[in-house]
Amino acid sequence: IPIVLIDIDRELSDMDLRYEIIVVDDASPDYTKETVTKLSAIIKNLKLIVSPERIGIGGAAKIGVRAASGVWRVVATAENLFSIFPLLPAIASEGGGESSPDLFVGSRWLTPSSHGFFTHVQEKIIGRLQKVFFGSHLGDPDSGLLFISKDSVEDIFSRLKILGEGYIREAAVLAERRGHTIREIPI
Repeated sequence: IPIVLIDIDRELSDMDLRYEIIVVDDASPDYTKETVTKLSAIIKNLKLIVSPERIGIGGAAKIGVRAASGVWRVVATAENLFSIFPLLPAIASEGGGESSPDLFVGSRWLTPSSHGFFTHVQEKIIGRLQKVFFGSHLGDPDSGLLFISKDSVEDIFSRLKILGEGYIREAAVLAERRGHTIREIPI
């Protein structure tokens, strides 16, 4: 996590943006609290929220995104599987206007050549099942990357039930059902 946080701060500090980096520690034994506390001395916009109990990745995202203060909130995995920085200009150019989406969801489907064949097939099957059972048009909301407008956070994240893996898929389905606009972006 130290490398991820330092990388995020370095990239964002080079941009003309106001930002905060929120890490939610869910009482995991991986020294997140201690690591973030030490790093906050050198990363000025780093905030730590400590949950007294294990709440899962979805629970942590729910707490973090609701505590954030920005116009746009980014939910990403701690593993930093892909960089958000190449996506920021597209989000900035589309986000915030009257016709801009309420959510941007990262999709590996839009760049299938960069992922393994079996991963691609698995995601296609899951996406089709999602369409049949939930009526969702999204192909790959389980990528672990979500940009959400401040106006949509409470409406969607207050209703989340999944606190583990799959919370972004649930957020996307909730958003569609509640009339929020969503755009998939390639990652």
